[in-house]
Amino acid sequence: MSEPASADANLILQKITDFAEPAELLELFDEFCRCAMEEHYTWKEGGPGNLLFICELFEMMVEACYLLNRKRKKAGMRESKTDLAVKEFFRTYSLPEWKKEFHAWVEAAFAEFSIVENVETNTITRFQVRTRNLIKSL
Repeated sequence: MSEPASADANLILQKITDFAEPAELLELFDEFCRCAMEEHYTWKEGGPGNLLFICELFEMMVEACYLLNRKRKKAGMRESKTDLAVKEFFRTYSLPEWKKEFHAWVEAAFAEFSIVENVETNTITRFQVRTRNLIKSL
């Protein structure tokens, strides 16, 4: 029998991929990143509420992956393609570290400043690559 948290995590990931295929999620993530790199608000996929919804979607995705990663570690389960991407992601970030970095990106996406002004280039690249790989693995 699976733990309630991991069952909920699987359901959350299913709902996310029902909302948008990984390819579309990648496009939305790239648009979110582009928006955060601009010095003013540039989101064009609807209003600010749509941007906030997409941000919440990505945050729930990472939280669900975190729960599944914990379950996999506890159970000593065989790793799938998704598990390997999740494992690599959390080797780079702890959940609080990613959330802190992500919230800086969210703030920049809504603000009149660019994430580039506040974060080093290698950190920007790492955030984008790791999060994109996680999305691709869904």
